[in-house]
Amino acid sequence: MRCNYCDSEARGTCRFCGSGVCRDHMTTGRFVSGIECHGSYPLMRDYVVVENAIWCGRCAAHPPSTTSGIESRT
Repeated sequence: MRCNYCDSEARGTCRFCGSGVCRDHMTTGRFVSGIECHGSYPLMRDYVVVENAIWCGRCAAHPPSTTSGIESRT
């Protein structure tokens, strides 16, 4: 795999978009993965937070706040 910036050998992949990044272009970002359930049971939330996830620095990850917010971006 090659770096998305300079075409040298990638040392990791962006956790958000999957692009390859070399050591010189590697940055970190906060990655949150989880589930939130609504229904007949009480509200359930289960999250995993990774503070130093590899990030390419180019992609822009947006949290889905509402369904209408997701539809307006397409």
